[in-house]
This record gives sequence, C-alpha cells and structure tokens, in this order.
Amino acid sequence: YPEGACGLEHAGYVVTADDFGRIKLFNYPCVFNDAPFREYKGHASHAMCARFTCDDRRVITAGGRDRAMLQFITKGVRIDEPAPEYEPPPPETREWGPIDGGE
Repeated sequence: YPEGACGLEHAGYVVTADDFGRIKLFNYPCVFNDAPFREYKGHASHAMCARFTCDDRRVITAGGRDRAMLQFITKGVRIDEPAPEYEPPPPETREWGPIDGGE
C-alpha cells in the first residue's frame, strides 16, 4: 500500500489519502498504476491517513494542516450488506440568465 492506505481485504476495497486532500477508494487488490477509483473530497490541505473502522462501516481520515478528522459512511462495502439502490441526481432547478437584467 502507499503511505496513508488501508485495505479491506475481505470486501475487496482499499482506501488511500493523498497530498491534495483527496480520499480514493480502489478495488483490492489494486495492481495497476492507473487503476479506476472513486474520489471523495473534504480536507482543505493534505490528508495524512485513511483507515476503515473495525466494523468496516466507516472510513476515518486525518487531515494535515487543516487538523480535521472526517468520517465517511460506507454503504454496500461489507459482504453481508446489499449494495444501495442507485439514485440519480435531482434535475437542475436553477435558471441562468443575464447578470445585469438585460434582455
């Protein structure tokens, strides 16, 4: 694993933290340099480490300069837990128009 990584071998995932404050979730084992991942943001500066909790229901991350600890809930990660239903994002409701009220 890279520094700041934690694996969840029985569920098939590994989580990493990087110098840009991003938390990445990879499939385990991750054997390619450019492997696909899901990315989550929350830290204002670099993230020091990321770990699964002992029951695998959360990921805890520790920030560097922002001194923040964040927790992410895992859904559908455990083997005995069904994957959540996909919910499409809500439709865009904002209407864009001229800033100065022009025609």
